[in-house]
Amino acid sequence: RKRTEVEEQVIAKEHQAEEIIHALPKDSNTTVPSVELFLPEILKDSIFVGHLVTDLDSVAGAIGAAELYGGTPALASEINSETAFALEKWNVTKPKPIEDILKETPKVDICLVDHQQT
Repeated sequence: RKRTEVEEQVIAKEHQAEEIIHALPKDSNTTVPSVELFLPEILKDSIFVGHLVTDLDSVAGAIGAAELYGGTPALASEINSETAFALEKWNVTKPKPIEDILKETPKVDICLVDHQQT
């Protein structure tokens, strides 16, 4: 099969990754230097939503991205029982449906997360 773009990039950057690994401290008492996160301002205040058949990873991705980038998580459809259980278990508020959020703020940017569906 033909390699995907991600596979090609991983292979192309393998040497750089090895350099990073070798630069890490060998002593477990030494702290690892922090790395600045790249958090694009354009994503701030965006709506983060997963694929149409909403499952746990699409909801978790939307919630996580919204938390990371300062946006709002949304649901593309009703959640399944697994997702309902996880949200209840960890006391996480179920996001609103994207249609409801768009009625409230129609000019907001939307960012898709976990949108690969088979």
